[in-house]
Amino acid sequence: MKGFIVVVVTFIVISVLVIAEGAPPPPPSTEKSQSTSIQQIPSLVQTKPKKPLNIKLKRNSKDDYSWEINGENVQDIINADRKLRKGLGFE
Repeated sequence: MKGFIVVVVTFIVISVLVIAEGAPPPPPSTEKSQSTSIQQIPSLVQTKPKKPLNIKLKRNSKDDYSWEINGENVQDIINADRKLRKGLGFE
């Protein structure tokens, strides 16, 4: 029985490979897309990845929350503070 299953699976794999090989090639790309990709290469800019925010969430004995947020980008810190205030129900 195991030999029969192996033969069937092998036949299916070979059939798929033969069908995929006989498929027509993808249509050639237009000159416009090639020229735009060539123009984009010189304008590539290497960027540094953003450093993540450090958030220390604290809860006191009265079940009140407070937090400390550290990071490089002030706008990211403000957005994180807003999300924490909304999520914890301070607004």
